[in-house]
Amino acid sequence: MKIKISEIPVEGVHLTAELASDPWFGEVVRETFRKDSDGQNKASASLFLEKTCDNISLRGVASLDLKQECDRCLDFFPYHLSVPIEMTLAPLQNVQGGEKTEELTTEDENFSFYKGEEINLSEIIRETLVLALPIRYLCQESCKGICPQCGINLNHNACNCHDQTGHSQFAVLKKFNFRKK
Repeated sequence: MKIKISEIPVEGVHLTAELASDPWFGEVVRETFRKDSDGQNKASASLFLEKTCDNISLRGVASLDLKQECDRCLDFFPYHLSVPIEMTLAPLQNVQGGEKTEELTTEDENFSFYKGEEINLSEIIRETLVLALPIRYLCQESCKGICPQCGINLNHNACNCHDQTGHSQFAVLKKFNFRKK
């Protein structure tokens, strides 16, 4: 969804989006969570845009309820993601200067530029959602996963594989003499 900067009133504008009723927001969610989207997800966003001279302040939250697969036990579980959105956008200007490298601060992460007379909210929301995703999904922090030998879910059942002294795939490496030269 693109917002024309000239149409943002002085008092700001409040926008809401729902997965079912706003096609642009539904497209963002489907593209961002393509493999996780089963068509039954719930998602919403509430945003407030405010204009100060040429800068635009964007604040709000995006919330999603997904059905995820645990990376340890492979069971599906409900996953709620609530992402705060807070960004300041300034017009992109041709800046001349030397190559200067600095570390990014938290303030820098919440600052961006816009080009032209429109702001693409879809891209901002998509980027914010992707950056908020966890590295791995766990149904619970104490998830035991699956047995590497028999494949049983150790959260639901115990197996006897741990009692057996099996053949290690790496036992053959003990024969080699690895010395530094």
